[in-house]
Amino acid sequence: MRRAGDPSWSGGLGADTGQGDDTAFAPDGSAVYAAEDGTGDGVSAPWRPPGGPFAGGETVTSGIAGGLDAGSLRVAMSPTGEATPLWSEDTGKRIMVSTRGPGASGTWSAPRQVNADEGAGSTFMGCDETAPAAGPDGRAVALWTRLVPEPPLSGQWDGCAIEAAWRGPGATTFGTRGTVRTVEHGMVRYMRAAMGDGRAAVAFIEDVVPAGGAGTQSYAGRARDPARSPSTASACATR
Repeated sequence: MRRAGDPSWSGGLGADTGQGDDTAFAPDGSAVYAAEDGTGDGVSAPWRPPGGPFAGGETVTSGIAGGLDAGSLRVAMSPTGEATPLWSEDTGKRIMVSTRGPGASGTWSAPRQVNADEGAGSTFMGCDETAPAAGPDGRAVALWTRLVPEPPLSGQWDGCAIEAAWRGPGATTFGTRGTVRTVEHGMVRYMRAAMGDGRAAVAFIEDVVPAGGAGTQSYAGRARDPARSPSTASACATR
C-alpha cells in the first residue's frame, strides 16, 4: 500500500498461498484484505482504519469442508465502509458470503450460502469465478459462475452460467437467485462487478469453443436495475 504523497510502499501482509486474495477500499481510506488463512480451509480478512495499519487476526471462517477453491475469493467494500467477501468452497458446491459492518467495531457475520445446494457426491464441478459489489444504500450483489455439463459423448464443450443473488437496502441476507447469462460450450473468465445509483453491472470474458471448431473470445457485460427481478437484466453487449 502507498499513501498519497508518500513515495514508498508499505510492507506486505504475508506470502501468497496460491488460493487467491483480494483488497477493497472505501472513500474514507478504510480497507479490507481478504485472503486464504494459510490452512487451505479458511478465510481471514484484516481490516484497516483510515490512515492506519491493517489489523491482524480477523477470521471470517475456518474449517471449510472440502476446502476453499483456489482463486475464488473476492471482496467488495461499499462507500460507507461495509465489506462483503464472496468465495467458492468444495469445488464449487457452495458459494459463500459474509459481511463486516463499517468502522473499528464492525464484526464478520456468519457465512451464508447463496447458491443452490449441489449436495454431497454431486458430479457438479463449479467454475472458480466470483464477483461481489456493494452500494452506498445497503444494496449488494453476489455473482458467481456455475458449470453447465454437456451430455457425455456429445462432442461439445461444457458450458458456464453466471448466477446472481441480490440484497436490498436494509436487508441482512441475499435474496432470490437468478441466472444472468449462460455461455454454451465455453467458459467465463475475469468476471468483475460494480454498483452505483442502485444499479449493478458485471463485465467478463467469454471463451466459446464449438464442437470441432476453434475457440472464440468476446468481451461482454450486463447491467441490472433494482426494479427488475433477479433473473432479468439488460441485453448482453459483446465486441
